[in-house]
Amino acid sequence: MSGLPREDLIAVQNFGELVFDFTPRPARATGTITCTLQANYVDGENMAVIKDGFGNTYTFEADPAADGVTAGSIQVDISGDTSAADVADALATAMAGDAGFAQTFTAVDNLDGTISLTHTHPGDAMNVTITENVVNAGHTVAGMSGGKSDFFNATETFKLFTIPTGKRVRIDKVELLVDGGVTGHASNFWDFEVRKDATVMHEYSTDSADEGTLAADTLTDMTASTTDENLVANETDIVSLVLTKNASAADMSPGRIKLHARYV
Repeated sequence: MSGLPREDLIAVQNFGELVFDFTPRPARATGTITCTLQANYVDGENMAVIKDGFGNTYTFEADPAADGVTAGSIQVDISGDTSAADVADALATAMAGDAGFAQTFTAVDNLDGTISLTHTHPGDAMNVTITENVVNAGHTVAGMSGGKSDFFNATETFKLFTIPTGKRVRIDKVELLVDGGVTGHASNFWDFEVRKDATVMHEYSTDSADEGTLAADTLTDMTASTTDENLVANETDIVSLVLTKNASAADMSPGRIKLHARYV
């Protein structure tokens, strides 16, 4: 969330417009591989099959016999290893040694038998499940998960400001703008709420049964609570913007809200 200052702004203005931009927080997908003792691997087992989200698949094959691997697989030579930490070191080395994989993933050997993976590109398209077929239960994989794109694709909450001690602030009106707009839908829709703590002050829903479609790049009034006291935030109340994704609502672009506020 970016925009004008928070508490210092509201502390000096008796009445005015507070403008806040809301933008997604892109994140890179992460994963973990936990290795086991070298003796627990069968020659030819896939230690990790990892897809990069761009159509490429990297298969890392255990080679305790040092006799080569299946065509198309990446060799993980563990013939001279013993401990789980040794095996993880060999796997991390194989990952770093493959140019395509190393450009797309960062693999960190944690020196304890585990490897931490991070995708070099943010985005939910990178949340592709790692698979393996090692029989021994001591070898596990987790991820990739946690990647987020430059668009909103999940519920988000942004703290705007906290009401200063000894103050009460009434928010008479809130205007909402989403750069790319949001098309109304009966089940796949976004809800927007300005709250003081858990109480809704102003809201807008792109549910077609409510306000519906939000035009692109256009300031639109949110609907004020019909309970007058809900429009007044008291000292120490936290005023937040909550964006809620319902069902399979389409990804949403960044936007802006304008709060018309005054002391009471």
